[in-house]
Amino acid sequence: METRKKTKQTALIGLNLLLLSLIIFSICLIRLGRPVIPVEEKRHHMLAVDWVSYHLDTATEAAPMIVLGTIGPFGKTIFYEDFDDPGDGDCYRPAKIRVIQMIKGNPYAKAVPYLEWGGETDSVVVTVMYTKPTLEGRTYLMFLSRRGTSLTPFGRLLVDENGMVSPIDNMRMDSSGAYLFDPEAPIPVEDYIAAVRQYLD
Repeated sequence: METRKKTKQTALIGLNLLLLSLIIFSICLIRLGRPVIPVEEKRHHMLAVDWVSYHLDTATEAAPMIVLGTIGPFGKTIFYEDFDDPGDGDCYRPAKIRVIQMIKGNPYAKAVPYLEWGGETDSVVVTVMYTKPTLEGRTYLMFLSRRGTSLTPFGRLLVDENGMVSPIDNMRMDSSGAYLFDPEAPIPVEDYIAAVRQYLD
């Protein structure tokens, strides 16, 4: 009787292992069967976004979050198909920003989510007009929307190796058109943050 029980249990375990192996084998076959399209052969779609024009004071007021932080690794591109044509949907690369200094927003946050418009899927490469990809591992001063995207492509300021930022004209001025900084020279990021804080008081 005991021998029969053990034989049944062994047979059941063997059957379960066989089923599991078949499932794993099927998944591998599906993945291997999916053609890999080289980047140059993928459909390229450029999103033309009607960006709102901000100055330093209006960007500071409009952004729910302003953070100095380091960009973590980007995850897999998230693709939202809003229309029949997959090139017409919104495409994002998700990442985390490791907080160095929270200028506006939750002062206790250690990291905040970031979504960058554009990215690459199995068949489509999506880029956004007037933007460059954010670099992993680099430090940025970010003016973020509620969704976690950059409020404007010019509100994502790369901090260079010397701790300097180089904002475009509008982000060097207030809304009256008065320059707050030299029109061309790089600005120490701490000086720039100090100017932002003046609009938060």
